[in-house]
Amino acid sequence: MKRFKNDWLVYFILSVLAIGLGIVLIVEDCKFGLDILNIVIAVLLIVYLILYLAPIMSKKRGKIQILTIVEFVIIALIALGLVLQQFKVFNIAGSCKILGLVLWLRAVVELFRAYFYRGKENSGYSYSIWYFIIMLVLITLGTWMFASPFFADKQVVIALAVILFLLAVTFIILGIIYLPKANKKSKKNK
Repeated sequence: MKRFKNDWLVYFILSVLAIGLGIVLIVEDCKFGLDILNIVIAVLLIVYLILYLAPIMSKKRGKIQILTIVEFVIIALIALGLVLQQFKVFNIAGSCKILGLVLWLRAVVELFRAYFYRGKENSGYSYSIWYFIIMLVLITLGTWMFASPFFADKQVVIALAVILFLLAVTFIILGIIYLPKANKKSKKNK
């Protein structure tokens, strides 16, 4: 990969931005960080809908397509609720609950797909017992995360801030490594 002449400057700028964002996330008892977290979760849900669920929805037909459409609509409503939460319209509680619900929905739809396509040779799908076990584990995990969240939004914000601070330290180290070396000719002349 071709190196740029002023990489060290870019690394120092990125480190300052990471430190600034990390501080912004944790000020005022993480209030602003919680708002940012909700927006990030909404964006991630929309990306999940567009890149993963929409292609699946367009390929499937029949009952599985209907179930996938229902899953799509529920997740889209959650993403919309997270955005509207910023305007104090209503409150959707917890990233752990949202993640649990998304996992549960995906696993339930996949189990129904396995059930509907079982034994059909022309379906193009073969489901092993491991697939079934993984889907049951995802359903159990999703239910557990929704019913009894084991991490709070504030913990996620603090973890993100710590990750940003560690990233800033990494950028500073890289900036120091790529600092331009003093010219050898100028040292000989002195």
